[in-house]
Amino acid sequence: MSSLFNAFDTETGGLEVKYALLTLYFAVYDKDFNFLEDLELYTGPSRNVADYMIQPKAMEINKIDLDAHVKREDFLDYKQCGKKLTKWCEDLKEKYKPGRSRLFLPVTQNGHFDIKFITHYLMSPEEWEEYFHHNVRDTLGNAVFLRDAGLWPDRVGPLGTQVDHLDLKMGDAHVAKDDVHMTVRVYKKQLELLRNAKNDISKIPSNLLKIVEG
Repeated sequence: MSSLFNAFDTETGGLEVKYALLTLYFAVYDKDFNFLEDLELYTGPSRNVADYMIQPKAMEINKIDLDAHVKREDFLDYKQCGKKLTKWCEDLKEKYKPGRSRLFLPVTQNGHFDIKFITHYLMSPEEWEEYFHHNVRDTLGNAVFLRDAGLWPDRVGPLGTQVDHLDLKMGDAHVAKDDVHMTVRVYKKQLELLRNAKNDISKIPSNLLKIVEG
């Protein structure tokens, strides 16, 4: 079987990796974007709130109650969470048998941010690259490209603005699970718009389409 799409997102206690990684959500799709399975993780350094480095503004945005977070039955510290994520990847590798291909093709919004936290707290960059291809499908990068090409207005870039611009279903922003499903809807719509424009040279040259679609 060929590689699978894996859309993921994280919520953190701040913008730098010195702040805590708190939640993660992964959703796996086949090549036609049929949903296959997912994984939701709640994590942190420990169950002791005093161990967390956070920014109040970040917690206001992600709406995570840290006291309730550390008391969850499914809470895992970083070591436990990393083991669970690795086992999940190994189980899916055995289940879907991608052959010599990487198991997952990442689909993200500003994915380098999430990968930075995951590879800092849960697995090494080398371990990450065993499962996730380095060519990331990033809806933010696509939006910037479309803006630069004069096809989208300058205000469109953040996930919520793309959802609104494309008239898609809006989820609960800055909740990892909702952000992932919005990202997938945006990416599918971006592909649809570009593919529909292939035969209209007044919109996008075909050689540029190949760049955006990877």
